[in-house]
Amino acid sequence: MLEVHNGSDMTLPYLSVGARWREDNSTLEGGFWLPVANIRPGKTAVIKHEGYDYQADHQSLEIFMLPYPEPEDRQRYWEFGEP
Repeated sequence: MLEVHNGSDMTLPYLSVGARWREDNSTLEGGFWLPVANIRPGKTAVIKHEGYDYQADHQSLEIFMLPYPEPEDRQRYWEFGEP
């Protein structure tokens, strides 16, 4: 479960986040998206998402914000996909 705060003045359908964890002396990195359409501006909610539960030990999993997308990166972010 992840707590998400909408600090913007708009609502997005999704929020893309990064995930990384260490396994056998290597670091694996990926990401997933969270459905956040129900979190209105100024509100906070807990989102249940399994993310990489099937692969990662919760102690070694780190969730992080992805960098702000440049125009050439926007297709990789679910927030900017076609409705």
